[in-house]
Amino acid sequence: MPANKLILATLATLIANWPLQSLADSVSRDSATFESQPMTVIPAITRAWKMADLHSRATGIVDEVYVEIGDAVSRGDVLLTINDPILDTELRILLAELKEAEAEHKLNELNFNRSERLREDNLISASDNDRLQAKVEKSEAFIDAIKAKIARKKLQQAFLTVRAPFDGHVINREVEKGDLVMSDDKAGAALFKIADLRRLRIQYRVPQGVSYQIDNGDGVEFTAKSYNKLLNTSVSLISKDIDESFGTVLMESWIDNESLELPSGLRGEVAISAK
Repeated sequence: MPANKLILATLATLIANWPLQSLADSVSRDSATFESQPMTVIPAITRAWKMADLHSRATGIVDEVYVEIGDAVSRGDVLLTINDPILDTELRILLAELKEAEAEHKLNELNFNRSERLREDNLISASDNDRLQAKVEKSEAFIDAIKAKIARKKLQQAFLTVRAPFDGHVINREVEKGDLVMSDDKAGAALFKIADLRRLRIQYRVPQGVSYQIDNGDGVEFTAKSYNKLLNTSVSLISKDIDESFGTVLMESWIDNESLELPSGLRGEVAISAK
């Protein structure tokens, strides 16, 4: 009997402690599984540091195109020139009108100066003198108006030359010599697309459920199937907006690309190491 009681007491102790031990083992296994989980992989894409679509601000025929796709350009480089014979003719007409107006203004000033001397001797009426003075002021205003028109035409003439807005590369060209281009035709295709590729933005969208765990400076690894190297960078920018359609937060990592080894538009993956 004592032996039977001992056996029963041992079984009771094991049964009482079994749930606690099972729970501890389960937590231990879950923790080990969590710590050994691979990092979440998020699709990413490279973007140029700066990019611009160039449209024409003048109407005319393309006279010459000076760059090809892939060419390096510096700020201010001429990309193409446009010929607008109507604009050139209008400018020549205005310059001729300016000369005529200046000559007439000079004559009006001479007549008014003579009138002033005659007025001192009461040889001309005050009303006639006032009319001559008004003609001087009117011709002077007419000259100012013509000069303003000339300045506007010269500004339009400057638009006949399309220049690079910043240092970069031509990544697309949709224009040929002889094409008709329209002023501010935003609906049509851009004449050129210029990109600064010396630095790149790696953009990725993180699900809102984990975005709060990520901060600026957290480590980022970027890989692409067509690129056999692993790039280490960090989170550089976190949007303060959650996309309503997909419930994601836009983030960026910035990398140097002075060698131009990486193109823009390269699709890959990022793994983020939250601190």
